[in-house]
Amino acid sequence: MACFGLTLLLGSAANASPVYTYDLTLTPGAGSTVGGTGTFEITSMPSATTTSTFSGSSLIDLSINIGGDDFTLADDPAAAVTFTKGVLTNIKYAYTFSGPNNQTHGDTLDLSGVYAFYYNNNLGASYGSFTAVDPPAAVPEPFTLSLLGAGLAGAVTLRRAKRAAKGLGAQ
Repeated sequence: MACFGLTLLLGSAANASPVYTYDLTLTPGAGSTVGGTGTFEITSMPSATTTSTFSGSSLIDLSINIGGDDFTLADDPAAAVTFTKGVLTNIKYAYTFSGPNNQTHGDTLDLSGVYAFYYNNNLGASYGSFTAVDPPAAVPEPFTLSLLGAGLAGAVTLRRAKRAAKGLGAQ
């Protein structure tokens, strides 16, 4: 039974897909005052040598808070994140926020190279740049599994040594 549980654990750990989470910062440009923060998650690391675009099932999540409004991937399922040689270069996202009680605020967020945020029914606007912080390096799965294996092998060896010591003492 314990072997079955260990096999299940090892099998699911080996088949788990990695998720890479990036933290976003929206920094207001000259004359603008409204900035924001957010995150997005993708299914693989961007290429360091070519252009990588993540959308659909490869863009797992996108959420941004700016000016008190929350914008999510559910609001724009056609959103896409593009990296050029491993550096975030574009987020394609556009949506008009509807507030509590289905009251339309007319607040719009457009991220295409830079961000444009229109608020208070388009009476105010803020423009700026966005940056993403790279996720920490993932621990390679084979290393984790080898640590687990080394621990199990050590426990077995220790148990055998104790049994052998008891057997020698009885003679």
